[in-house]
Amino acid sequence: MSDISAAAKTNTLQRAWWKEATIYQVYPSSFCDSNNDGIGDLNGINSKLDYLKDLGIDVVWLSPIYKSPQKDMGYDISDYRDIDPRYGTLDDWDRLAKGLHARGLKLMMDLVVNHTSDQHDWFKKSRSSKADPKRDWYIWRPAKYDEQSNRHPPNNWKSVFQGSAWEWDKATEEYYLHLYLTGQPDLNWENVEVRNAVWDLMRFWLDRGSDGFRMDVINLISKVPGLPDAPISNPCEEFQPAPMYYANGPRVHEYLKEMNREVLSKYDRLITVGEAPFTHDMKALSQYVLPDNHELNMVFQFELMDIDSSGQTRDNPLVPRKWKLTEFKEVINRWQIFLREEGFWNRTFLPLYSVYIQNHDQARCVSRFGNDSNAWRETSAKMLAMLQIAQTGTLYVYQGEEIGMANAPRSWTIEEYEDIATQNYYERIFIERKKDQGCETPDMTDVLDGIQKKARDHARTPMQWNESKNAGFSDVSPWMRVNDDYTKWNVDAQHNDQASVLQFWKKLLKIRKSHDTLVYGDFSLIDDQNEEVFAFKRSLEDRSALVILNFTDRDVEFKLPLAGNGLESPSGQVYILLLSNYVGMHAGTEAEWGSSLRLRGYEGRIYVSATPGKDEQLYISDPLALQSILVKDQDNFEETKVFIENNKIIFGEGLVATVGELHKKQRKMVNPVFSLHRLRSLTPAFYNVAHRLQKSISSVITERKRSKTSGPGNVLPENNIDMAEWLARATLESIGQAGLGYSFDPLDSPSNNPYTRTVRMLIPTMFRIAPLRLLTPFITRLGPPAFRRFLLNFVPIEAVQLLKQMSDQMDRTCKEILHEKRHSGVVDPAGYGFNGKGSSSDTLGDGKDIMSILLRANEAADEKERLSEAELLGQVNVLIFGAQDTTASALSRMIYLLSRPENAALQGRLRDEISCAYETKGGNELDYDELSKMLLLDAVIKETLRLYPPVPFVRRVVRRESSLPLSRPLKLNGDHNAVDSITVPAGTTIWISITGANRSSDVWGADADQWKPERWLSLSENATGVYPERGNFKLPGIYSGMLTFLGGGRSCIGYRFALIEMSKCPSHKALRKEMTYCNTEIILATLLLAFRFTHTEDQIVWNLSQILSPSFTGKNASGDEVERQGMPIGIEVLV
Repeated sequence: MSDISAAAKTNTLQRAWWKEATIYQVYPSSFCDSNNDGIGDLNGINSKLDYLKDLGIDVVWLSPIYKSPQKDMGYDISDYRDIDPRYGTLDDWDRLAKGLHARGLKLMMDLVVNHTSDQHDWFKKSRSSKADPKRDWYIWRPAKYDEQSNRHPPNNWKSVFQGSAWEWDKATEEYYLHLYLTGQPDLNWENVEVRNAVWDLMRFWLDRGSDGFRMDVINLISKVPGLPDAPISNPCEEFQPAPMYYANGPRVHEYLKEMNREVLSKYDRLITVGEAPFTHDMKALSQYVLPDNHELNMVFQFELMDIDSSGQTRDNPLVPRKWKLTEFKEVINRWQIFLREEGFWNRTFLPLYSVYIQNHDQARCVSRFGNDSNAWRETSAKMLAMLQIAQTGTLYVYQGEEIGMANAPRSWTIEEYEDIATQNYYERIFIERKKDQGCETPDMTDVLDGIQKKARDHARTPMQWNESKNAGFSDVSPWMRVNDDYTKWNVDAQHNDQASVLQFWKKLLKIRKSHDTLVYGDFSLIDDQNEEVFAFKRSLEDRSALVILNFTDRDVEFKLPLAGNGLESPSGQVYILLLSNYVGMHAGTEAEWGSSLRLRGYEGRIYVSATPGKDEQLYISDPLALQSILVKDQDNFEETKVFIENNKIIFGEGLVATVGELHKKQRKMVNPVFSLHRLRSLTPAFYNVAHRLQKSISSVITERKRSKTSGPGNVLPENNIDMAEWLARATLESIGQAGLGYSFDPLDSPSNNPYTRTVRMLIPTMFRIAPLRLLTPFITRLGPPAFRRFLLNFVPIEAVQLLKQMSDQMDRTCKEILHEKRHSGVVDPAGYGFNGKGSSSDTLGDGKDIMSILLRANEAADEKERLSEAELLGQVNVLIFGAQDTTASALSRMIYLLSRPENAALQGRLRDEISCAYETKGGNELDYDELSKMLLLDAVIKETLRLYPPVPFVRRVVRRESSLPLSRPLKLNGDHNAVDSITVPAGTTIWISITGANRSSDVWGADADQWKPERWLSLSENATGVYPERGNFKLPGIYSGMLTFLGGGRSCIGYRFALIEMSKCPSHKALRKEMTYCNTEIILATLLLAFRFTHTEDQIVWNLSQILSPSFTGKNASGDEVERQGMPIGIEVLV
């Protein structure tokens, strides 16, 4: 049995920090210049540590900063124990290491010990005399002579940088070996003194605070004895590539074992990675990281980096080769499968594989593997980032990659390129062509084309920090020209742009850390022969993820295969979109095996399985079953524990955070407050807010026309208004006035207020940490609330901290409201004559809002039925949250639909109906009963809520085994006998599709998917479904599903507040039938009288993060296409 096979036999999943780590490579000369000499330095890096921490990386890899003559940008080292003056001092290095460690980051140094500089003291002594003790520290050989006594190098090896790998030394009359530049002589690792010297310098940096090493070309330190001639691969050249004689030599593993034994094993938690060029053989590379070998943690392999090279030996590295996606996939697939099958990843030892597609020796990845045109650069850069974070292996990110930096433009001349390898290559071809073509100025167009595609220089242009001169890298002319596109592509421009490549990278790094499947899961390639789409599945235990990437600039249709061929998934498993690189393609979209996906150019998607546990799952949209779950037997179908515990943390102990007897107790206290009599009395508050909203919008439009300006940031045309934002503000103020007797927003300014933003962003922010929310039941057992909130301060996830800030702001506001009420006397039941019926006043005075009534009812209740202070605070939070977001969503959808060109006539009819009703009243406000008589307005509201419920799906857990009735008989498991109900075991999780029920063709007919308000004008109150014999379920019976709030029909305080019964429903029980929004009716009627709504050219996308909300893609103040939360609507002022 081989060593590899033996290792695989003991393969077990073992977590380790380095497996989940992201390593960020800093190229010091080009990162940040702190002293304005045009060259980046250590203090410049130190000034950007907060940026690196915020990005989400774990380790900083520092390219060489040792003292050097800089013939190869520091890879020619003259003193390993000192810092080159251009970069700073050892004290500067100490401050950098301390700053990184203080931020929880590690520092990895670049160890270059295959060769030194020819200016190193070691080499100076070595070349001084054949008798010098250090002569044998380097590889010296006598010359060869031909029959004519012409001197030749010892063998025919070609240098990596072209020409002979040998240099003649006149003083001692011998050649020395240099696989790279003549100024980079190779060390003789056969000499034990050399190895001991290397061990000493490694200890020097580890003792000083380095956390590990990236080892430059470490597989070249052992050469084949005798240094034989290389085989002739290019008969036209004197010198031949010889990696077969100097890569992975016979003693390389002996040397690295000794390094580990003498140095590395003496330090804890080190990270080591070896660069291993010229090696595509997996088993050869695996020898460097086999657990029993005790050598390195991981290696860099170059097979993927060589895919666009014309020669696998790198003989012509700057001649680009066209590659196929199938080749690209084959390389990645082979390495991923190898890691799994041979057991390198899921073991206690470090990984073999380093995931990267860019470093200081490679051109920019978006230009090589993506598309750096203006149209596709951002999208393809994000797509490539998704590819990287979804692979097994330690992730490496090169500076600038996170902002989508690209290659220099083709207009650059050869003089702009600084890299010695580029210059040598160009000079060699130039000389050859002069000779071959017999002219002084041969055509070098194709050479410059190749250089523009593949030169190392592209990775070394200065980091682009902002749009100021020299991209904020330096105040003086930098050592290398800054890429011309820096004014647009820079950190500052992307920092506050949530749609930017930078922000996308931050999201991806958080996703990788929060999804074990992407780090530890098995890898299964999907449709390996597809030349357009790269798709694969990651699987870990009962969890899985799908990664689907379009590598073209065209829309493509991609069909997921049916389960099988290694792609098996649990029965009924659905994949939910976790992230897409396209604006408007938001989390919540589903994908299933066998489904077809329409992918736009360079679109990438990551889906995760919707069933994270092994519990039973039921997906249902049958209307009769929903009636049982949500209305008739709702006490047996509870919210999930995760939902309840999360709500408890965010909202406190309100109705949406309780179950069982505590929930019944709260509902008993809260339900009477929402009587029909009380809710009717709230209409004056709704009118007050509606009139203020209408006045503010009119003022904004008038002011824009007067000053000839557009919307905030000059984003929207002067007649366009972001109605979603205004409606969110108005609904919050309505709740504040009517529900709490509190003003959140006077609506007298075009700008949103902080509390409205908090309420609007709460659910999307909760959705961003969906994986962490699964841990909430465990977290809530970690001691009292104060201790748990203390622990949250140490969670390094932006969304968690943002959510905590939102929760704290809501908590402070709720306490402020209760405090004001208690000090104003509204809580005294005697002082307000509380009798359980409330006030019938036409206007809301002090103490007549819903919360004041609830407080008085609570004071008048028996002690055992009274709500605690925490429960009262929870009801305030739930009232604000529950009614605002869903009401705003519903109103936004209604106005959006009415603004559509095809609905212009309907909008006019609706306006006529409202005008007629007001004229009948002499222009006075309509009361509750008169509002309910506007049948077309009522139909528009109902139809919108039917087709587009604000909450399209909810989830419940079955408490006791139940039998769910079905509206249509169903055959199960091939049984010939149809069943009219299904038994659901206790503990089953039920996914309830409100949208599916509301669009059932059985109930609504063949046009169920169409928005047709007129359908409601012909429905009678007792209309039944198409299966009246199946329980005679009435259409109104599903309204509790149509008007969904997260808490459900009876458990959500906001649901009760927003839903007001029509006048023809006399009883409290009827409050759950044929309901509509009173607040919605008043606001919608007021706005339709004042304005004509028209469609804009903006593409509105409705995003799902439990509640649907609109966003649009438009240009910001800089003219860039960005996604914004909102809904632009054209406004024509009528009054």
